[in-house]
This record gives sequence, structure tokens and C-alpha cells, in this order.
Amino acid sequence: MEEMEKIYECNTANNIWDTLKIHHEGTSHVEETRIDFEVREFEIFEKSEEENIDEMYSRFTSIMNELKSLGKIYSPHDRIRKILRCHPSSWRPMVTTITQAKDLNVLALEDLIGTLRARDVLLQEDKLIKKGKMISLKASQATQDNLDEASSHVEEIKETKEEQIVQENSKNDEKKGSDKKILPKQKRQFKKEN
Repeated sequence: MEEMEKIYECNTANNIWDTLKIHHEGTSHVEETRIDFEVREFEIFEKSEEENIDEMYSRFTSIMNELKSLGKIYSPHDRIRKILRCHPSSWRPMVTTITQAKDLNVLALEDLIGTLRARDVLLQEDKLIKKGKMISLKASQATQDNLDEASSHVEEIKETKEEQIVQENSKNDEKKGSDKKILPKQKRQFKKEN
């Protein structure tokens, strides 16, 4: 219903088209402002450390598609150069290698993204290995603490057992001592009787 109100006073199809176009796309000034905004997005585009290549490329493609819909098109060479420049400093060796090893004028964007994905996979594996080592170290530390506690507990049990053995031996010694005292008397009586 809202669309009908906008074109109600239009007499020709051309007037209807122009009215709807201005309403949905804006005037040429609005279009130029949108182009300026998207060009700025393109210029400041950067890949973050946490972002993987697919996420970065998805954002980049969205900006490129928006620019294309506004009539601003970048050459494949410009897009490749921008993708290489947008990486953080940790990627600098890889970017330098690609720049020196490949001819960027003939390099396909898909080939570049494939190469970057391979590097990204290696980095992700390295992160997992580092995380795994840290976790195992934490587990080792916890295990060492548990072993220390268990060891001290075993020592306490050993000491308690030793004390019990000493007490039993001393009781046995006392009992044997009393038996020894009785034994010579019994021997004398046995000798007298025989």
C-alpha cells in the first residue's frame, strides 16, 4: 500500500520508475555517499588474528559485492594486492613468499585463497598442539600434586604401621621376658622331679 501512495500522482511508467528508484536507491548524491563508504571499508579492511581465512574472505566478498552493485569495480590484481596487505604481521613471511614466488598479475584469486587456507590450517594445528601441551602440563602438575599428597599419606601409613609393629614387638618381648623368667624355674622343678 505504501508503494502505491508514492506513485499515485505519477502519470507515466517512466515517472513511476524514477520515483521508485529514488525512493529505494536514493539520489545520485546518496549513491556516491554509499560508494565512498564502501570504498573506505575496502581501504581499511584487515584480517584479525582470531579470524580464519574463510571468515576474512567472506567479509571481503561482501564489500566487493556491495561495491559492484554500486558500479565500483576493482580489478582482480587490486583485490589480490588488498588481500595480501590486509593480513596481520604474523602473516608477513607468508605474504612476502607469495609476492616473490608468484606473478600477481596472472594469479587467480581462488589460487591465492587456497594457498592462504593451507597456511591457516597449519596455524590452527599449531594452536591446537600448543593448547594440548598446556593442558597436559596442567594435568601433569595436578598429577604431581596428587602424587605428592599420596606419597605423604603413604608415609603417614608407614609410620603408623611401624609404630604398631614396634608396640607389638615390645609387647611380645615383654611376654617372652616373662616366659624366660618362668622357664628357668620350670627347668629346676623338672630336674628335681626327674
